[in-house]
Amino acid sequence: MQKRTLASTILAITALLPLAANAAPSYTYLDLSYVSADLEDGPTIDGFGIDGSLRLSNELHFVVDYQSLSKNDVDLDLILVGPGYNQSLSDTVDLVVRAGWARAELGVERNGRNSSNTDNGLFGQAGLRGMVSEQLELNGFLTYIDAGDSTASVDLGGVYFLTPAIGVTLDASFSDDANVYRGGVRFAF
Repeated sequence: MQKRTLASTILAITALLPLAANAAPSYTYLDLSYVSADLEDGPTIDGFGIDGSLRLSNELHFVVDYQSLSKNDVDLDLILVGPGYNQSLSDTVDLVVRAGWARAELGVERNGRNSSNTDNGLFGQAGLRGMVSEQLELNGFLTYIDAGDSTASVDLGGVYFLTPAIGVTLDASFSDDANVYRGGVRFAF
């Protein structure tokens, strides 16, 4: 079901992108966001996220994504770090592939006792980024994270640029373990 959602989103993005002006996605940016996660076997937790990308060349970039979520006695931190490759499919659409290191840390306090579990592993991500207009970017990714437990998600998002350097972000990630929603601001450089 998730693969159909990703395929439908990619087709919708691809259909809209030829309408865009001559714009390409930026690979040097910093996002600050509020994050809320509905855990399958737990509470809804929220917190903040900081993620960014640094363009290394026309086709290479480096990404860092950090999320820190908590509620009452549950704390969850997730970090993804690694290189990315972007290939232009047109003036407005890029195919993006990323892979790297993943770290998940879960802390739970019960009856006055703290327990934490930290797992290191890998992540992989593939999808499309494209500009619907000079002000609107849409993206869709399939992400796989193997840090302790493995999980695959469908990630959909967009950025509406208020100015060429400042945009408003909205993202959703759907997996069997959790649905994660992010909203924030992007600073493009």
